[in-house]
Amino acid sequence: MTSRADDDETTAFVTMYLQGSLSPVRRTLVFQGELVPLDRGKELAVSLVELLSDLSRRGIRLRAEGGQLSIEAPKGALTPDLRGTLEAHKPELLELLQSKSGAPEPAPPREGASRPPTTTGPLEGPPLSADDIYRNARTLAAELRERSPEIEAARRLPADVAGKLREAGLFRLNMPQAWGGPELTSMQQNEVIEEISRGNASAGWCVMIGSDSGIVSAYLDQEVAREMYPRLDMVQAGWYFPAGKAWRVKGGYRVTGKWRFGSGCTHCDWLSAGCVVVADGLSRAGEGGLSEWKILLARPAEFELIDSWRTTGLQGSGSLDYRCENLFVPEEHAFSFFDPPRRPGILYCRPDTYLRKMPGIPLGVAREAIDTVKAMLADRLEFPSRRPYREMPRVQSAIAEAETLYGAARSYLFTSLERQWEKLAAGTELTKEDRAHLWLSRTHVFQSARRVVQLLYDTLGGGAIYSEESPLDRHLRDVITMSQHLVGQTKGWEAVGALLLGAPSATPYPFL
Repeated sequence: MTSRADDDETTAFVTMYLQGSLSPVRRTLVFQGELVPLDRGKELAVSLVELLSDLSRRGIRLRAEGGQLSIEAPKGALTPDLRGTLEAHKPELLELLQSKSGAPEPAPPREGASRPPTTTGPLEGPPLSADDIYRNARTLAAELRERSPEIEAARRLPADVAGKLREAGLFRLNMPQAWGGPELTSMQQNEVIEEISRGNASAGWCVMIGSDSGIVSAYLDQEVAREMYPRLDMVQAGWYFPAGKAWRVKGGYRVTGKWRFGSGCTHCDWLSAGCVVVADGLSRAGEGGLSEWKILLARPAEFELIDSWRTTGLQGSGSLDYRCENLFVPEEHAFSFFDPPRRPGILYCRPDTYLRKMPGIPLGVAREAIDTVKAMLADRLEFPSRRPYREMPRVQSAIAEAETLYGAARSYLFTSLERQWEKLAAGTELTKEDRAHLWLSRTHVFQSARRVVQLLYDTLGGGAIYSEESPLDRHLRDVITMSQHLVGQTKGWEAVGALLLGAPSATPYPFL
C-alpha cells in the first residue's frame, strides 16, 4: 500500500512531465503485457501512474544510483517475469528515474493552503488480478452451493457471505486501474459472474449490482468519488429507474420517493435513488423532451428499508423496497448516465456499461443446471421399466438441446461484447447493427437459460420438484424471476426492430 506522500510524489512527477519539465524518453516499455511507446504525452502519464502504483503496491521501489538501477523489493514480490521486464528496459527506467531525481521540486504549499486534489493512485485493498478474482469466484461457488438453502431462508446474503464476496474482490470488478482496481473487460466480468452464479444465483445477482461502485464513481467528480469510495471493495446498490422526485435546492436536492429492487441494500455502502428532477413545481425537461433524470447517492441508513422481498426466485438477493422523505443529497452526489463520464476508459464511455455484465447470471444457472442433471442421470432408472435414463433417446436429445441452447446464447453474447469492446477501444462508432446485437444477445441469454432449465426440469420428471434432493427447483425459480427484468424480457425487441428498420419506436430504450 502506498502512502499519501507516495501518491502526491507520483502526481507531482507526472504533472511536471506534462508541463515539459521532464524530457520525454523516446523508447518503449513493456507494461501490463503491451509494448508502450514512451513518447505519447498524456498517454505516457497515465501509464507512468499505473506502473509506479503497481510497483509501489508490491512494495517495490526503484532508484537510480551512480548509473545503476537499484531495486528494493519484499521477499517474493519481484517475480522472474517482472525481473526480466525491468532488466530488458533498464536504460529507459534509468533515464526516467534520473529525469525524476533531477526535476525541480514542486513548491511547498503555503501555510493553511489545501493540498492539490488526488484523483489517481491506489485505494485501500490488496492487489488482485483478473485471474485472482476468477479463481476466488470458483472457490466461493462451492461454498455458496452448499449454503443456498440458508441464503434463501434468510432472503438476503448472510453477513459473512457478503464479507467473503468483498474479500474475494468480487465487488471491485469495475474499479479503475488508476485506483489500483482490476478494471475488468465486459467479457471478463461475465465470466466471473457466471462462475459465482453457478454456486448461487442470488449471490451472482448481488455481485452484478454491487460491482456498480466502479461504474457509478466514473460519473462523479473524481476527487469526490475517491472520498466516497476510499476502498476498492465497496458495494453499490439501488434502483436507477426514476421512481422518486428530486427538488433542486441550494447546494443539492431534496429527495422524496419509494424505490423497489434494492438488491444488496442490506450490505451496501451507497444506495442509489433514481429521480425526476423538479424545479418550480414542474418536472424539468431533459434531452429529447423527456423529464430530467438524475441518480442520487446516499448512505443506506438514510433510507427506510422495507422488508418486502418475498418472491418466486432470487430469494437471497435481499432486493428490498426502500424510501425516504425530504432527504437532502448534495449536488456532488448526483449524476446522470447521459452526462459525459469523468474518467477515461472503455468501461465508462457508454451508458450501457452497467447492463453488459448481467447475462453472466443466467449463463451460470444454465451451466450449473446442465451439469447437475448430467450427474443425476448417471445412475437414475426409469420406473417401471428400470431402464437407465442416460440410455433413453428423449433424455439424450434433451441434454443435446440444452447444450446447444447454452452454447449458442453464450457465443452470441461474447461475440457482441467483443465487437463492441474492439470498436470502443479503436474510437469507432457503433453501428445500428452493433447496438441491436448487444441488446438482443443479452435478452437471448435470459430467454435461452429459462428454456434450458425448464427443459431439464421436464426431462427429470417428478423428481425435479423436491427442493432438498436437487437444486433444479431453485434454478427454475431463479431463472423465471430474473427473466422478468427489462433486459430479460422480449418486449425490448420492439425498440430493437425499430432501430434496425429506421422507424420510430413506441417505447424508446435509452440504453439501446
